[in-house]
Amino acid sequence: MIMIFTKPEIDDWLHLNMNKYEIQNKNQYIAKQYSGNTTSSDNFDIKSYTTGTLSIDGTLQKRVYSKIIKELKETNYVGYDEVGVGDFFGPTVYVSVLLDPESIKELAKTGMDIRDSKKMDDIDILKTFEILKDIITYKSQIVYDKDIGSLNSIDQKCVYHNKNIIASGTTHVVDLFTTEKSFFKYTKDNNLTWPSGLVLETKADGKYYTVALASIFARALFITEMDNLNIKYDMVFPYGAGNVKKTAGVFINRYSKKELATFCKTSFKTFNEV
Repeated sequence: MIMIFTKPEIDDWLHLNMNKYEIQNKNQYIAKQYSGNTTSSDNFDIKSYTTGTLSIDGTLQKRVYSKIIKELKETNYVGYDEVGVGDFFGPTVYVSVLLDPESIKELAKTGMDIRDSKKMDDIDILKTFEILKDIITYKSQIVYDKDIGSLNSIDQKCVYHNKNIIASGTTHVVDLFTTEKSFFKYTKDNNLTWPSGLVLETKADGKYYTVALASIFARALFITEMDNLNIKYDMVFPYGAGNVKKTAGVFINRYSKKELATFCKTSFKTFNEV
């Protein structure tokens, strides 16, 4: 089964091409279902959920997926997202992804799940990244608190997303992390310039495939960084910001607080409390 999210152009394609295969489903969470056989051995089952998720199953799932991906109206879009902001251990990872005609064509061949990375497990995220990283153009910034100086959280996001601008893109979609007014204030304060085709939208990782891919790539790079830290220090550092004090205390006793400051969020009050 392949899991992606739907968009207006995908809904339009399904209505135009799959309307005769629509069946009624009494499940309150399923908005539309299309199911059928094209031959005695070839079949498909497509469910569009009220959450915006789309599942594609059956022997023809990759063929249906390919046709759907080619319908995306995101040619030459660049999506921007970040991962690790709320994690005490590890960096913040900023990624931008470009979908140009060639990468959309190649993506359509893969049959990979594409959703907000928060709705995928880490194994699937790493698998998706390994397959897509060589066929999709992306830029990344892996940033530790020790590297950011006096930048506050909004400064950081503006600055490091700006570093990931892919100039060949025509539309640039940032998963908005503050108000538009605040975004442009910090943009001005940091002397940043954005391309003319800038789109600021909340929850963009569930609306644009470019942003969803950026979130997947960023999560994969974050996981890799965390794995490297686990190996380097022979410890297992938890994700998130809760229940981290015990691990931080063990680390300080084994190494030092100065060493901890090289890879944790020193801006968190937790750092002063351990």
